[in-house]
Amino acid sequence: ATASAGGQLHLSLSSGKLLSDFSKERKANTSINSLSFSSNSRYLCSAGQSKHLELWDLQKKALVRTLEGHKSEVKCVAFGRADMLLASGATDGKILLHNTHHNTISHLNFSTFRRLTPQAITSLRFSTLKKALVGGTSDSGHVRIWDSNTAKSLISFKKHTAPATGMAFSKKHRSLICSASLDQTLRFFDISKGNEIKVAQTPEPVTCIDFLEDGQTIAVGTILGKVILYDLRKVSQGQGHSFMFQAHEREVVDLQFGCSSNSSNIIISSSIGSIGSSNTNTNIGSSKGKKGGNKSITTNTTTTARLLHKKKKGSTASSGTSLSTAGATTTTSSS
Repeated sequence: ATASAGGQLHLSLSSGKLLSDFSKERKANTSINSLSFSSNSRYLCSAGQSKHLELWDLQKKALVRTLEGHKSEVKCVAFGRADMLLASGATDGKILLHNTHHNTISHLNFSTFRRLTPQAITSLRFSTLKKALVGGTSDSGHVRIWDSNTAKSLISFKKHTAPATGMAFSKKHRSLICSASLDQTLRFFDISKGNEIKVAQTPEPVTCIDFLEDGQTIAVGTILGKVILYDLRKVSQGQGHSFMFQAHEREVVDLQFGCSSNSSNIIISSSIGSIGSSNTNTNIGSSKGKKGGNKSITTNTTTTARLLHKKKKGSTASSGTSLSTAGATTTTSSS
C-alpha cells in the first residue's frame, strides 16, 4: 500500500501492478502520513491531515470505519493486540488507543511536566512478544513505553539530543528496544532493568527503524533516502553498519520488514511519492555497497556471539542478551 501527500491511496503488487485505488473513496483529499496493516493483512489503516483514522477492508475494497478523536494532524498509526487496538499519535502530542471491538478510546500520556509546548508524536509500535506493550517517540527526543491494558506509562528514556524519529521492539528478546533519532545515534535499552546498554553512531540522521524476526538485524531509513542494515553482533564489538544502499531519492518516511515467513527478509520502505522493496537475510556480514549501478552482495558467515554485551566466563545468556546463528546466506540488492 502506498499513500501520497496529495491524498492518494493505492494497493499494489511488488511488481508495481495496481490492484486498487482507494483515493475516490476517501472523504477528504488530504495528505496521508501513516499506514498500518493488520496482522493478517485483511485491513489497512490510513491516517494524516484529516485528523481521523480510515479503516479499509482490503477484501471488500471498501472503507468500513472512520475513527474520530484527534484534534490535530495524525502523524503515526499502528495495529496491536490481535488487531483489536489501533494506536495513533498526533502533532499536538496526543496519543489515542482505539479499541475497535468495544468502540472505546483511551489516552496515553506522553507529556512531561517541564515542557509547555506540545511535541509531535513521531512513531508508535506494539511489541510482538509482550503484546500489551506499546512504545512511542516524540520530537522532544523521549522514548516511552506503556501498558495498553491500563494506559499507564511504564518507563521513559531521554537520551537523544534531537527529535527521536522511531523505535522498535526486538522480535526475539523480550526486554530489548532500539530507538533512532536525527542526532545520528541508535540507542539500545533494556526495559526490564530501565537502563541504556549501547549507543551506535549512524552516518546520517535516521528517520525510521525496524527489527528483523531474527532479533539481531536492524534496518534504518535515513533523511537522505538510504537504508542501512546493522548486525547487532558487530555493533556489540564496536563496529559500524554492515550494509547500506540508496533506496529512495528523498527521505525514507517508513520502513518495515515483512511479517510472514515467506517475506521476513523483504524490507518495504517508502518515501514521499515512492515505495521500494529489497531482499535481505540474517547475516548482512562483511560487504558494503558501492556507488554505481545495481549491485548484488552475497555473504556467507557462521558465528555465535553475544548481543550488545560480552558474555562473562561461566555465565548463562539471558533473554535479550545473546544470539546464535549458523551458515546464514545473504543476498541484498540495491538500486
